[in-house]
Amino acid sequence: MASVSSVPTVSLPLTALYSGAVGALFALLSLRAFLYRGSKGAKAYFGDQNIPAAPKLQSVVRAQGNLAEYYAAFFVLFAVLEFNKVVGSTMLNGLGICFFLARLSHAFYMISPDSIPPIPFRAFGFVGSFAPIAIASIYNVAYGFHNKY
Repeated sequence: MASVSSVPTVSLPLTALYSGAVGALFALLSLRAFLYRGSKGAKAYFGDQNIPAAPKLQSVVRAQGNLAEYYAAFFVLFAVLEFNKVVGSTMLNGLGICFFLARLSHAFYMISPDSIPPIPFRAFGFVGSFAPIAIASIYNVAYGFHNKY
């Protein structure tokens, strides 16, 4: 029987840091969607489009939903990069910071008043989310081809 000390451990501190930060943002956006629905009455909980707050409700819900759509893909790729030491910590930090700021930018745009110009926030939200996913994908594929069995 192997002792606990002989079991290899895996440490992914940057994955923990950035997934925790983005997870906290996700929790805040989820709470905001829940509270906004609650403030508009029972019909809002079930997505009734015939309530006066429907357009704003959709923005609040999409801010949370859009993050959910990108979150898992990015952090699976990010964790694989860190686990396999495909890139250094500078690249990982760059990807993590870019992704976090992009998701923050997108969320800010989606929940902000209509007076905020959408283009810079949405554009950075998309590019800053898409680029780290694309970059991590390319590095992982290259690593896989280079280290195939």
